Amino acid sequence: MKLRELLEVSAALMGERSKGEDGYDLELFEANAPRLINVLCQECFELDCTVKGLEPDSFVHGAREVTGLEDEIPMHEAIVKSVLPYGLCYLFLINEDLQRAEIFKKKYLENKERLSSTRSRARRHGIVDVYR
Repeated sequence: MKLRELLEVSAALMGERSKGEDGYDLELFEANAPRLINVLCQECFELDCTVKGLEPDSFVHGAREVTGLEDEIPMHEAIVKSVLPYGLCYLFLINEDLQRAEIFKKKYLENKERLSSTRSRARRHGIVDVYR
């Protein structure tokens, strides 16, 4: 999913329909989205590795950075669709409407934990051959 698509999902979750409605400025959201999504991607890097079945310690630099609205988000699709939209809403609203921001933060953390616990239980483990 591209950052622009994620931004559209987040705007829909916040109830944004057009530029400047309800006191929010979507142009400001678009300008800040790459920096904010990079923060979220770093926060979710370990979860991304868990979902993909990789070891996070094997990566020195963490997640690849997003620089523009047309860039693909470098996370597993499950994280992009169920976790990042709520995190982005939270970061957009934190200075505007703390009560709504806290609702999105709670949903972000719940989805992150749910995905982490689901994937942790399904993590692959090697089988030791004791007969060799």
